[in-house]
Amino acid sequence: LLRNFNFMNDGQPPSVLTLAENLGFVVELRSLPRSVSGYLEADVTAKKGFRVVINKWHNVVRRRFTVLHEIAHFYLHPQYSDPLAPTAYRAETGSIEHFYLDEDLAEEREANSWVEAIVFEQEALNAAKAIHGDDHRSIARKFGVSREALRIVLIRRK
Repeated sequence: LLRNFNFMNDGQPPSVLTLAENLGFVVELRSLPRSVSGYLEADVTAKKGFRVVINKWHNVVRRRFTVLHEIAHFYLHPQYSDPLAPTAYRAETGSIEHFYLDEDLAEEREANSWVEAIVFEQEALNAAKAIHGDDHRSIARKFGVSREALRIVLIRRK
């Protein structure tokens, strides 16, 4: 499922909701403080034992990223996938850059790198750049991400 995630479906970015559900997560939109994008929450009804709670006040592009980011925590960081573990630190930010640049948040950067690898598989990104050139708005739209997220990926891959 993850290996083929970034393949476009009729030119549309793939559904992160469908991916999450296929992986066994429940996804719930919830009213959260604007500074909180989302988190994993234990849920005995979900196949994986967790739901991904997402801030309903954030735009759809931010919510897509957050779903993938929280799934990354489940797979990368065992304390996030153990329903009996104490509540882990949750990064609060209004900017995606915060995750990449703040040296104190290694787990957040790792989760973002995981999302980057899934969303921006190198050949897919190269193909999009060949088609759209420097039109970052069109490339971001094709991948279902913000221009800011695309900009960070392009900087990191120079």
